[in-house]
Amino acid sequence: MPVATLTAEFSFDVAALDDDTIKAEFNRRKPVKEWAHEHWKKSLPAEKTLSDFSDADLLAEVDERDIDTTDGDVIDRLYSYLAERDIEAAMDLMHREYGLAPPSHARAVADLISGAPHAEN
Repeated sequence: MPVATLTAEFSFDVAALDDDTIKAEFNRRKPVKEWAHEHWKKSLPAEKTLSDFSDADLLAEVDERDIDTTDGDVIDRLYSYLAERDIEAAMDLMHREYGLAPPSHARAVADLISGAPHAEN
């Protein structure tokens, strides 16, 4: 009996596959799963902490990423409110300046988490 081998190029979009399908295929093919794990593990950069960088490195990164550091006045006011124990003013400032949840909402969530009775404002 003659044997014929057929080869073809193909491609597919992995992003179009759902996670369960990819997971099932990896689990079904143990050598592929082991290879992928080792390959990705080797390609991860070494973990670093803040102390691994100098002040100059950090400032250079801030400059390179064009991070806005002009809100020092807001931080100063926030720090003052906290020092004065004016939590309401501090929360209101963070809500206005940084788009955080309104203070009443944040307090309601904290009350739910802590089990404290919620005081209506």
